[in-house]
Amino acid sequence: MNHENKRNNGHKQRDNFGENNWNEELEPIFQEKVDVPESLLPENVEKRLQELENKGEINRKKTPSYAKYAAMAATLLLVIGVGTSLAIFGNFYGERKDETYEGSQVETEHANMREETVEAANEELAAVHYQEAYEVLKTYQSEREIYEKDYVIEDAESDSLWGTVKNKLRDFVGGTPKYTDMSMDETAEMEVNESDASSAGDTVSDYSQTNVRTQGVDEADIVKTDGNCIYEYDSNTEYINIYKAAGEKTKKIGEINLNSYEMEINQEGIYIQDGILVVTGGSYPDDVSDTYKTRENEYIRTLLFDVTNPKEPQLLHKFFQDGALYSTRLEAGVLYLISQRYMDTKRLEEEREETYIPKVQGKLVPEEDVIVQKNYNGCQYTIISSISLKKQEYVDRKAVLGGTENLYMSSQNIYLADTDYYASSDSLQLMRISYKKGKMKKEAQGTAKGYFNDDYSMDEYNGYLRMVTTYYNDLGEQRNGLFILDEDLKQVGCLKNLAKNEEIYSARFLGDTAYFVTYRNTDPLFAVDVSNPEKPKMLSYLKIPGFSSYLHPYSKDLLLGIGLETDEYSDILGVKLSMFDISDPGDVKEVDKVVLREYDYAEVIENPNALFIDTEKNRIGFQVRDEEDACMGDYLVYSYNEKTGFVEELQYSLMEPETAGYGIAKGRGVYIGDTFYVVSIGQQIAMFDLQTLEKKKVYDTRNAKIEK
Repeated sequence: MNHENKRNNGHKQRDNFGENNWNEELEPIFQEKVDVPESLLPENVEKRLQELENKGEINRKKTPSYAKYAAMAATLLLVIGVGTSLAIFGNFYGERKDETYEGSQVETEHANMREETVEAANEELAAVHYQEAYEVLKTYQSEREIYEKDYVIEDAESDSLWGTVKNKLRDFVGGTPKYTDMSMDETAEMEVNESDASSAGDTVSDYSQTNVRTQGVDEADIVKTDGNCIYEYDSNTEYINIYKAAGEKTKKIGEINLNSYEMEINQEGIYIQDGILVVTGGSYPDDVSDTYKTRENEYIRTLLFDVTNPKEPQLLHKFFQDGALYSTRLEAGVLYLISQRYMDTKRLEEEREETYIPKVQGKLVPEEDVIVQKNYNGCQYTIISSISLKKQEYVDRKAVLGGTENLYMSSQNIYLADTDYYASSDSLQLMRISYKKGKMKKEAQGTAKGYFNDDYSMDEYNGYLRMVTTYYNDLGEQRNGLFILDEDLKQVGCLKNLAKNEEIYSARFLGDTAYFVTYRNTDPLFAVDVSNPEKPKMLSYLKIPGFSSYLHPYSKDLLLGIGLETDEYSDILGVKLSMFDISDPGDVKEVDKVVLREYDYAEVIENPNALFIDTEKNRIGFQVRDEEDACMGDYLVYSYNEKTGFVEELQYSLMEPETAGYGIAKGRGVYIGDTFYVVSIGQQIAMFDLQTLEKKKVYDTRNAKIEK
């Protein structure tokens, strides 16, 4: 029985019971003595409620009824005994059993009753999360109505404070979505194809992986390899093309047409692991017209395909959850899906939980898995679900009522970060959710100053969260700072007031040293000693023209920077590669740089997944282009050594001139065995010797037919 029915049945039973009947029924058993579970003693219930309130998980000022009922349950147990109280509460919830037990059965039944009563009390406590979520959304809607009444949304272009507020509100205002109670339980399982997996050839053990933020935590991309095949997602055709990677004999052997699945991948990309191909994208209910396609009714769809025989991919399972796709991660065979759902607060109905609680796989997120961010005033949920690829089933799910601008996933925790732009100090809201084999648990919540550039601005190390942010001080001046928080997200150390009127463009934490770049007209690279969390210490900073948007450790003593070269007026002069000597963090030096003046954009600047880098093989590969001819693009490969500095090893055109204008050039570099492949999405695959980068062959994929 769901929470709403239990609650309604409870009200009905209490109404029918009456005060006189209550006393009459209870009088004969007031003297009965039983053992009461220690957790349900009034003082312990109160203690537990206080702990939840201190953690920000409940607010008893807003939800007194649930706290009262839990306390009543405990007190009632003390007075009348576990067995009888369960019978009464069974009446409350319409679940009373009239069977009579004798002898030894009584003791067993009492034990079962205790467990059920504890479970019922826990359910009442969990219900606080639903009620808290409703109250937050209701308050938000009330405040929004005031803003909409007093201020004209159409005039929100003003530079005033209210203009900013109204611009923010515009994000939440729009057409009311068509509402439906449809059951989206479209789960479709198919038998795994038992074809001989070796038919496509043996897998090579030495092959490249996607460049990711955290080692061991995979991220989606538009090209993946498992050492046997190359999987390419072509957004122009909505196809996944599968190529047998065999050097000069590379050929297309399979494909998946995503058009029939009515989803948009939006460049999030794909995963391949243990013979399972993962595809995730955004979608809408079938009966919603384009007019009503808003973020309030968008959901994400995830498809699992069996590609153990890549010639004949088979759909294994479909998963879906509310919200727009935010990001995904894959760790130890578990897929983590993160979506953002905006609730339409105009439709709030307290008795209809589906109007204020999101769904995963067509079912409301359970009460115990709803988390309300402390002091949140908005209508956005961040929904995180975990799926076991091996079992093809959900492991866990969490729905956090609170915004998420940045997400960082370490090897043990998921950090959610959101800036409250309405707070005078640009308060940064933080939440830490631990994870292990798909199981998740909220561990801590805290605040800090400012806002993040990206997830590289956060780093977990030895139980501490180190982070760099850009913020505004009390005088309204833009500053930057480094902050260190403990496992409870309480600040233990900081270094503030850095680089006035600049903002952070990139960061990298390497052990006990933090490196980060700020930018306005020049590029200061800061090095900070964070070995003592309570006393971070500035070691050095280096000012050079332009900026580095991405930093990557190239060796123990070298740090690679990729960004743009600019002049004193901030005009872009070209894409820049910089190599920094960090052997002495107290004296950081730029030992070499190259400016590619014919290009003004590199995808790695915005998307680190696009970078191919293998420091052992001394290869740095990335796509570049000139914004004036965005359809065209080149793929470059560089090497580096101390004597010659950066050396261009390869320049390859991703798109033939005659097809320019058909989409935008997208390219990735991967290696399998001794072959380096440059994959031009939907165009061609070029093969090079990995050591010499001598061209072997170009395979035209535009009209390639599947070869069995």
